[in-house]
Amino acid sequence: MKNLEISLPLVNGKLLDTHYGEISGKNLIHEFIGDGTSPPPKRMRLQVTTESGKVVVINIPYDDNSDASIYIDDVEL
Repeated sequence: MKNLEISLPLVNGKLLDTHYGEISGKNLIHEFIGDGTSPPPKRMRLQVTTESGKVVVINIPYDDNSDASIYIDDVEL
């Protein structure tokens, strides 16, 4: 995925980049759950409901070539 960046802003003001640039969704998901899950997942889904009630979903596909996708209230951006 070329369109995903994961970072951790630290309390001391620094930024810890954990993933930047190209990493496959498959490799990223393996970092969370390992590679022994059976059956394997289709994707990792992150969902946030905003204070205004909008539902934001980030889908990270479990493969080596696809990009992450974003939906707001079921509409893909």
